[in-house]
Amino acid sequence: MNPEERAKLREELQGKMEKLGSGASDIEIATHWAGELKYPCCDPKNPEINMGQDWYNEAKAALDRMKEKSSEDQNPYAIRLLEKAIKDYEEENGIK
Repeated sequence: MNPEERAKLREELQGKMEKLGSGASDIEIATHWAGELKYPCCDPKNPEINMGQDWYNEAKAALDRMKEKSSEDQNPYAIRLLEKAIKDYEEENGIK
């Protein structure tokens, strides 16, 4: 993957993160990242382009942010959903 392609993918990812960070609820964030982990972005013409690992890291960071909230502000369903998606991704990809 050349640097221009990588930069373009980074910009797309950053745009998604900004959109999710602007008032999105925990359940919206959890369902977004669960979907991204289940079907990571890749280009069939260039198998080197796979954002799965980057999205895995972002999903883990989102989960950490959810867990840092006070217990009144936490959404336990969103946390469980994202934990399951991360666990499934780790099992499918031999992580941990």
